[in-house]
Amino acid sequence: MIKYAKSGKVLSAMLNRFFATSRNGQDVDYNETNKKMIVELYNSLKKENWDGDLVLFTDDGDIEMPGFSFVGYDICADSMYYSPLGDGFLERYNKYPLFYSDMPRETYSIYKNDLNENQLFGSLDVAEAFSNYCNYINKKHRYCIEFEDNWRPVSVKIAF
Repeated sequence: MIKYAKSGKVLSAMLNRFFATSRNGQDVDYNETNKKMIVELYNSLKKENWDGDLVLFTDDGDIEMPGFSFVGYDICADSMYYSPLGDGFLERYNKYPLFYSDMPRETYSIYKNDLNENQLFGSLDVAEAFSNYCNYINKKHRYCIEFEDNWRPVSVKIAF
């Protein structure tokens, strides 16, 4: 990103505005002002031949973002930094024995079969069922997933 910040005053100002608005250099609240800022920043970076991806994830329903395509549902807790899907919890049955202690193989198959090519859930219903199981099992076997609670589906979109 530093290389792009040096490519012009306008782009540098856009990057500075994004980082000043963000909580941790990554997250910004969804509102019309930030929505416009992100779309403008992304388009400017693309004009500079930036080859990165801009990922939008939210647990605030299906928000509209021009230039972004839905790629699936992930599962996160309140911090939004960790995903049991990303950590391979559905990679194979019984990979994490405590996690699978109350999940029949048939239920595992339902979850596993709903994963798309991005290894995200394609169906909100299945994502909700898996997050409910995560909440249940993480209370029964404290921290068998992670030290957090309140697991829930998160819509993931990527700018193309």
